[in-house]
Amino acid sequence: MGKPCSVDVKSENENKNKILLMISNPITNTDWINEAITTRKPGFSLEQLFYTNPEIFNLDIESVFKRYWLLAGHVSQIPKDGDYFLYNIANESVIVIRDGGEIRAHYNVCRHRGSRVLLEQTGNAQRLVCPYHGWVYKKDGSLTHCMYYSKDFKKKEYGLDPIHVRTACGLIYISFAEHPVEFDPFVRDLESHLKLYHLDQAKIAYHKSYTLSCNWKILCENFCECYHCGIAHPEYTARLMYAGVAASPSLKGKGDVIEKERSAYYSRNGLCTDLLSSNGGWNTESWYYMARAAFQPGYVSQTKDGGLVAPLLGELKGPDAGSFAFFSRPNGIMEASSDHAALLRFTPISATQSQADAYWLVRQDAVEGKDYDVERVTWLWKTTGEQDWTICVNNQAGVNSSSYRPGPYSEIELSGGVEDFIRWYLKQLRPKDAFLKTNSQSSQVIASAA
Repeated sequence: MGKPCSVDVKSENENKNKILLMISNPITNTDWINEAITTRKPGFSLEQLFYTNPEIFNLDIESVFKRYWLLAGHVSQIPKDGDYFLYNIANESVIVIRDGGEIRAHYNVCRHRGSRVLLEQTGNAQRLVCPYHGWVYKKDGSLTHCMYYSKDFKKKEYGLDPIHVRTACGLIYISFAEHPVEFDPFVRDLESHLKLYHLDQAKIAYHKSYTLSCNWKILCENFCECYHCGIAHPEYTARLMYAGVAASPSLKGKGDVIEKERSAYYSRNGLCTDLLSSNGGWNTESWYYMARAAFQPGYVSQTKDGGLVAPLLGELKGPDAGSFAFFSRPNGIMEASSDHAALLRFTPISATQSQADAYWLVRQDAVEGKDYDVERVTWLWKTTGEQDWTICVNNQAGVNSSSYRPGPYSEIELSGGVEDFIRWYLKQLRPKDAFLKTNSQSSQVIASAA
């Protein structure tokens, strides 16, 4: 048997006990969070409380999810005037609605006594009518009717509270922040990669929602590395060159040659091959990053047989456009082939529960049963996604144990972005950065509809 690795259990337990003592002392109620952040060992996973503590979860909502742009949906979900869907997170419910040529977002909270206004998850509403006392709002959120008020009552002061909303390549993003982080660079970079795909003219071929017993960060960490790919994702590994190299490092030389050759090919076909982010790469300043990767030889799409399973998207000129991927922290992920795209959206429910929504996009004019078969389009990411859900739930189950202690990241986890994600996340929790005023009363940002 090999010699056990040396772990300073005493020191780890002392830090853990110190933090637990602070949690139990209301006088130092915020100190334990700072202690947990500052005593975190770089290159190691987080302490248990970051994945299980309800107060940390509430802080995650306020200082992460209410600060950044959140992937909410796709424009094809609301094609007609008055079409809407609800995006729900924590205690918030957001109405995302098409108002003529614009997309708007409002808090789903009546300004009378706080009732939810729309109760169905999707639908069409030319007027937004509160089911409690009948207050009526226009699609732009302005109040138009309420009974038993004097003629001096100022309806204009009681419209639905607006939420910032923007679109990028057909994807709908919302932000609760009064002053959101800059969105235009994300639009610019996404369009540079996807300008030929015309995803604003795509449609959702299939959608599936999963409720998972794991913290949202466990999902994000999993998607920041491919250390697990060779073990958990044989199907994905066989199709993506970088995943194959991660599973078998001996393939690196071959992989480098293929990536270089295919990158040149993609560039000749008008496709961006740059790694783009909000701050020049994987780091603690970037809230998004995106890149294009090569397939393994014999594959041109993320499909079972490696061939196309739907008509080419947009104006793409050939079947091999590589695999384009992005991660917009904290909740949006996409992987796109030339014929379809898989979109993932993560939503925290509680400290130990999350929702994962998977969407598959194809050309708007593609006909199901004729141009594509849903099972063939969804095969790889339904398979891969459900493998991920299983390992993330198993991960949370282990983290819940009294035996759990933070473990060291491997080189591939460090280079793949897990450490950067953790540092980015912890930076959001620091008091000097954490609390921005939300529930904006300022003018709504209007998204131009595609």
